[in-house]
Order: sequence, then structure tokens, then C-alpha cells
Amino acid sequence: MVKSVDPVVDKFVGASRFAGYLAACGGDPDRAAALYQWNSELTAAVWVPLGHIEVALRNTIDHRLRARHRRLGRARHWIFDDAREFGRDARGRGRHTFPYADLDSASKRVRKNSKPMTSDQIISEVSFGFWHQMVSAKQMRVWPDLAAGFPYAPSRDQVHVRALVSDLRDLRNRMGHHHRIWRLDLSARHEAILTLAGFMDPQLRAWIEERSAVVDLLARRP
Repeated sequence: MVKSVDPVVDKFVGASRFAGYLAACGGDPDRAAALYQWNSELTAAVWVPLGHIEVALRNTIDHRLRARHRRLGRARHWIFDDAREFGRDARGRGRHTFPYADLDSASKRVRKNSKPMTSDQIISEVSFGFWHQMVSAKQMRVWPDLAAGFPYAPSRDQVHVRALVSDLRDLRNRMGHHHRIWRLDLSARHEAILTLAGFMDPQLRAWIEERSAVVDLLARRP
């Protein structure tokens, strides 16, 4: 007797989405449903260390750029880009390029939500993609200052940090779109989170690792 797919799964998950789970489970809908549930639980678990590393990354970059700003004798917070070095007004007044375009979008969200227009509030609204841009090859001019935020990296070469942040941005995007993350090498992605944390401070790595359930969940794949 051929098992049928749960009608709720069929209606609300969708046949095309569920097909990948069925294929991985030899067409068994019960096993596929268990895999689907496990993927959801795993995604929730990965958000915990990923959230911790995102906050740590943005605070590290913010602290280092604040120090750079002070060294250069600049007044307002770097996030307002008064020096026009991150793309503010690059194509004319109010016509920004990246990465400042992300800061402008974050500022608009703050304003729309009637929150105080402070640097901390704007930073809290900035996407992960912005922090990825700040450690990209296009922003090498600020890397000498940012490198000090990763004192435990193998060297001051930006590539060590850039590669990890790029992988984690991809993971975050996949999770945000509810993709099948069980198809990824999640042990490696989890280790990437811990490695990046360790570049900042070994104590941060240990703190995140202690609070992560990812390893345990990976061991319980149905």
C-alpha cells in the first residue's frame, strides 16, 4: 500500500517544495515529513549562533570604525558618512551607492518606525549584507583599521574574515527563504561561525558554542 502525503503538508507546504524531501526519503511521506520537521528545527537552532555572530561582527566593525573616525578627527558617527567615503551622494544629492545605500535604507526604516535617529538604532536595522560589504575587497582602505578587531585570525589578511562572512551571508539568506539547509554541510557552516568568533576572541567562540544546539541536532537527523 502506497502511503499518502498528509493533506496539510500537501496543501500548505506544497508538492514542489515537499518533492525534495520525498526524493531524499525514497518516496516515503512519513520519513519526508520527519525530515521536513527536522530541517525546521535545525534552522531554528542555527539562528541562535548565527544571530550571536552577526551582533558580534557588527559591534566589532562599529567599534573599529569609531576608533578610525576619532583618529581622523571627524565629528559625527561614521555611519552618517559625512566624509562621503562609503557612497553617500555618490551620484548626486540623495543618490547613494553601496554600501551607504544600505545605511540609508536602515535610516528610513528607523524613521518609519518613529524611533530615535541614533547611530545605535540605525546599526540595529542594517542588514547582514552591509557588514559583508565592509569586509569585502572593495573596502580594503578601511581594512587596516578593521583588522585589529580580529586579533586571533591567522594573519591580518582580509581574506580570512571575508571568506567566512561570505559563507555565513549565504547561509543566512538560505534560511531566510526557508530553503532545505540539510543539503548543506552544516557542520562546516557551524564551524565557520565558531571560527569567526574565535578570530575576535576565543572566549566569544566558547560562549557561542556553549549556547548552540546545532551539533546535537545534526546527530539526530531522521
